Amino acid sequence: AAGNWSKYIWLHEKPYRLQILWNIHQLLTHEEYWPLVAEVWMNVENHWQYKKKLPRLFKAKSQRYQLIMTDEERTILEAHPDDTLTIYRGHQKRNKLGWSWTFSPSKAEWFAKRFTRQDEKWSVTEAQVGRSLVIAFFNRRGENELVVNPKNVRPLRVL
Repeated sequence: AAGNWSKYIWLHEKPYRLQILWNIHQLLTHEEYWPLVAEVWMNVENHWQYKKKLPRLFKAKSQRYQLIMTDEERTILEAHPDDTLTIYRGHQKRNKLGWSWTFSPSKAEWFAKRFTRQDEKWSVTEAQVGRSLVIAFFNRRGENELVVNPKNVRPLRVL
């Protein structure tokens, strides 16, 4: 009732926060929506459960690039010298193509190993994407994370 949407989302358990954000998105202004998308995105671990909803989530409101990233993040992405970006994703066999990528092969390896059981294989995939197809770049946690629709990624090789 008070319009504290961030608090409302954070009252829910992590796996449900993307769904809660989607449930309330029509009540939010652009200025409220995009920072919440960024916060929730960086907080949840289960993006894969929302793979059908994610394209709609990122197209729900206009002004995405001005509001989803900080000024510093936007500057870093825009300053990249190439229009085609080389990106990396750490994964197990089942999740090779997802929405989260990084500029850092070592960070991708860390993500690949993070939830991997001892007997499970992991890999790092190198890929390319056009800079204009990057939905967001987040560096608030030092991950150099690029959010990219996996349909727009061209895998090159598994490292």
